Amino acid sequence: METFKKILNQYEKIFVADKNYTLIMRLKHTVLKFGLKKLNISYSKISMSDIKQKLSLDTVEETEQIVAKAIRDGVIDAVINHDEGFMQSREVTDIYSSNDPQHMLNKRIKFCMDLHSDAVKALEYPQKEDKRDFGDLDEEKSMKEEDLLASLFDEMDMDDENTKMFVVSITNALAFSAPRVAMEASVPYHSPETSLWAMQEKPSPTTLLNLTVALKIDPERRADLERVFWEVSDPRHRNYGNHLKVKALKELLAVPEKRIDLVSQAFQKAGARVLLSNVRDTMTVEMTAAAADALLQADLHWFSHKVQSGAARLLRSPSGYSLPAHVAEEVTMVGELLQFPRLRTNPAKKEAVGTVESTPADGSWPNSCPSECADKVNPAVLASRYKFPASTAADAVDGNAMAVAEFQGQYYKPTDLSFFSDKCSTTVAVDKTIGGNRPSAGVEAELDIEFIKAVSPEVPLTVVYASQYSLLNWATQITDLDSSPPVHSVSYGNDEKQQTSAEYMLTCNTAFMKAGAAGISILFASGDQGVCGREGCGIGIFSKKSFKPDFPGGSPYITVVGGTDFATRSVVGEEAVWPDGGGGFSNTFPIPSYQAEAVAAYKSSPDANLPPAYLWNNTGRGYPDIAALGGQKNSYCVAIDGAWEGVAGTSAACPVAAGIFAKVNGARLKAGKKVLGFLNPFIYQNPSAFQDVTQGMNNANQKYGFTAIKGWDAASGFGTPDYEALTKAALALR
Repeated sequence: METFKKILNQYEKIFVADKNYTLIMRLKHTVLKFGLKKLNISYSKISMSDIKQKLSLDTVEETEQIVAKAIRDGVIDAVINHDEGFMQSREVTDIYSSNDPQHMLNKRIKFCMDLHSDAVKALEYPQKEDKRDFGDLDEEKSMKEEDLLASLFDEMDMDDENTKMFVVSITNALAFSAPRVAMEASVPYHSPETSLWAMQEKPSPTTLLNLTVALKIDPERRADLERVFWEVSDPRHRNYGNHLKVKALKELLAVPEKRIDLVSQAFQKAGARVLLSNVRDTMTVEMTAAAADALLQADLHWFSHKVQSGAARLLRSPSGYSLPAHVAEEVTMVGELLQFPRLRTNPAKKEAVGTVESTPADGSWPNSCPSECADKVNPAVLASRYKFPASTAADAVDGNAMAVAEFQGQYYKPTDLSFFSDKCSTTVAVDKTIGGNRPSAGVEAELDIEFIKAVSPEVPLTVVYASQYSLLNWATQITDLDSSPPVHSVSYGNDEKQQTSAEYMLTCNTAFMKAGAAGISILFASGDQGVCGREGCGIGIFSKKSFKPDFPGGSPYITVVGGTDFATRSVVGEEAVWPDGGGGFSNTFPIPSYQAEAVAAYKSSPDANLPPAYLWNNTGRGYPDIAALGGQKNSYCVAIDGAWEGVAGTSAACPVAAGIFAKVNGARLKAGKKVLGFLNPFIYQNPSAFQDVTQGMNNANQKYGFTAIKGWDAASGFGTPDYEALTKAALALR
C-alpha cells in the first residue's frame, strides 16, 4: 500500500488526464478488501492501530470507517469494540476444514509426479531415427498399462468387496502416473464463503453415482447439426418441418467409433457400467464414488443446501476433476461434477388463499373452481384471456403430447390432481411418468401439472423426473427417443455465471439443437428475480454492479417465457410486466438472426428508457421471447395436499404457454400438418399472434430494469398468447 500511494501521488495528474483515476481507486478498494479478509481470518482480535499499520492507512479514524463499511457490506464477519479500539473477528472458519490443505497437497503431489515423469522420459529418450514425440510415448505407455490392468481384472472375482477396493487402488495409482488434463478448467473451486451449498462428508466408497459423459463432436458435424436445426425450424425455409428421427441425428453427428470405444473402455476399466445414448454422442456411466475419485481425481463430497434443508444432497467435486490425456482429447465434459444449482428459497412464490382482493362484485372474474379461487387465476380466467376453447380427452389427436420436467423431490399426488379435476370441472391426469413418483405434494410439480392440463386436457402428459437438477441428463433423456413429446415445459434455471463452464453451456446447447432438429419445442421459465437473477446484481462497492442473465434463458436455441400481471387487479384484460419476472440480454450468446430486427427496434425506441450501459450486454441474445400470467396481483389457485394455495411465478407462466402451443400442435396435426418444433422463428415472424404488453418494468425492487414497450421488449417478449391468432398463423404454414 505504501508503494501504491507513492505511485498514485507521483502519477495522479496523468491518471486524471487519462480518466483512469476512478479505476485506480477501485483497485485500492479491492486491495483493502482482501487485506481485511486476511486479517479477519488470521487474528481473533486486532487493534485498529495495527490494522492501520498493516494496511498503510493514514489515520485510526479512517481505518475504523473502512472496517465498519466492510462489516456492513458483508465483506468480513466481525464486530468493532469502539471503547477499546479493536476489531473482534467472528470468523469461525477452520482452515483444515477448507479445501486449502488439499489444494497444497495436490500441488506437491503434482510436482513430484511431474519430476518422476520427466526423469522417466529422460531415461527412455528415443534414438534420433525414432521421430515419435514424448506425447506418443506417454499415450503408448498409458495404453499398455490399461491393457495390463484389464488382463489382471479378467482373472479376478469382481463381486468380492476386497477385490473391488484393490481395483480402485490400482486405478488410482495409474491415474496419478499418467499425463492428465483438467476438465472444465474455467470453473472456480467451490467457495464455502459465497456458495449456498455446504460441503459435508465424503461418500462411502461404494456409493453409486450416475454421470453424463459428453463426447467430442467434430466441429463440422456440429455445424451440420446447427444448419439442419435452423432449416427445419424456419417457416420460410423449404425444409421447414422435415424433422429428424434419432437414427438420422446419429448419422448427422457421426461420432467416430474409435472415440466411443476409447472413452467407453476407459470408464469400464475403472469399474463403471456404460450406457451409450441412441444418438451416440453421450454416455451415462454408473460407477462407485471411489472409482470416480480414482479415474477423475475428483475428491467427491456430499453437499447440502444451507437454506433449503429438505433439498436433495448433491455429490460434487469441490476442486475440479481431470482425465488421462488420451481420454480427455475425446471428451467435452463429465457432468455434472462442478455445477451447483442455486435453488429458490421458496420453490414457487406461495400465499394462502384469500390474501388478495376479492373478486369484483359484478361477477366479471371467471371462476370454474370453488369459491376459494374466486380471486385467483383458474382455468376459466386463462381461457377467457388467452382465447382457447374448452376441450376434453375426446378431442385428443394422434401423435400429440406434452411433458413437464421436475427435479429434486418435486413429486405429485394423484389425489390432488383428482381433487383439482373434480372441483374445477376439467381433466387433470398424468399419462406417463419417467423417473418415478412418490405420493408427495410438491408445489412446483403440482402447479405445472394442474395448469398445463387445465389449458390442454386433451393432450397426453408425461412427467420427466430426476432427483437432482441436471440439464444434461434431462436433455439427453428427451432427445434419445423417437416418441418424445413434441412440447416440453421446464420451470427451472440458473444464472449464466453459475454455469461458468463454456463446455457445459456448449453441451446443453447441442442437446437443445438436437431437440429442435427432431421437432421438439422446449420452453423455459425466465426466472423470478428480475434482471438481477438468483445471484443478485451485487452492491457495487468492491466490484461493478451488473445484471445477471439466466441460463438456459440466454440460450438462442430454446423459447423463454416471462411473467405478467393483469394491469388492473381482478380484471381480465390488459396485462403488465410482473416486476420479478426474469429478462434481459445474455452475457454469453450473441443476438440470433431471428430476433435481430426486433431487438434493434427495442434498443432504438425512446420509450425503452434503457438502463445504464454498464449493467447489461448490448450485443447479447435478448429474452424472454413471450410471456404469460405469473404475477402476484392474482396468483394461481393450486390444489396442494387437499387444500387450495395461491402460487405465483414464471413457473406458472411457462406450463400455461406450453399447453397453448401443445393445443396449436393438435390443430396442425388434425389438419395433416407437422408439429411446430423449435418455436422462435415462428414467433418472431408472427408477432401479431400475441397480445402486446406495454406496461411495467422487471426491476424487482431495483432502480433499473427493462421497460415494456410496443412490440418486443426484454421484459415481456412479444407479449402473451392469443390462441385464435396463433392457430390461424400456424395453420397458414405448410
